[in-house]
Amino acid sequence: MSDRRKRLRALFAEAASEHRNGGGEDPETGGMSLGYVDFDELRDAVLAIFDEGEKPVSKSKSRNPLAVVGVTGSRHDITRPQRFALAMLLESIEGICELHHGDCTGADAFAAGLANRAGIRVVGHPPNATRYRAYFPSDSELPALPYMERNEEIVAVVDLLVAMPSGAEESHPRSGTWATVRRARALGVPTIVLMP
Repeated sequence: MSDRRKRLRALFAEAASEHRNGGGEDPETGGMSLGYVDFDELRDAVLAIFDEGEKPVSKSKSRNPLAVVGVTGSRHDITRPQRFALAMLLESIEGICELHHGDCTGADAFAAGLANRAGIRVVGHPPNATRYRAYFPSDSELPALPYMERNEEIVAVVDLLVAMPSGAEESHPRSGTWATVRRARALGVPTIVLMP
């Protein structure tokens, strides 16, 4: 097992343990809610991407096969487990040079802020509809497009897509997040879904 894999396993084990046993009270249940985030599954998904033979060819000039990460998710506030899992995921992938987001409230704005604080270059793909637009001050902003065109543009330029939907695909059949996940999978883009 490589040093990177060992470090990732230790990082995820420590973070999951702290999160499960640590503070934070869920206002609905009165206890810590981890929702559907399975830290073992998340860790294994990240580690699988680093396995030999599964590394995608990076679309960036970096040697890192996962240098360009895209996010898609709910326009409503994402859950605490989703925020935590995204932070752990971004922390665990060394050499991310760009994070692409759809510049909407909720998942996009949170991910862009997180990347910005981590010193990762942030690229916005804003929608042409402004109702849910976050107007995040990205390092680079592309021309506004309709929602689905914008999502397809994100999928086309990333090495890894991280999705944060508001619920299961079956209960959200018209969700733009799930449509983006389907598009990424059809194109063979590695995709990690962080459930609420």
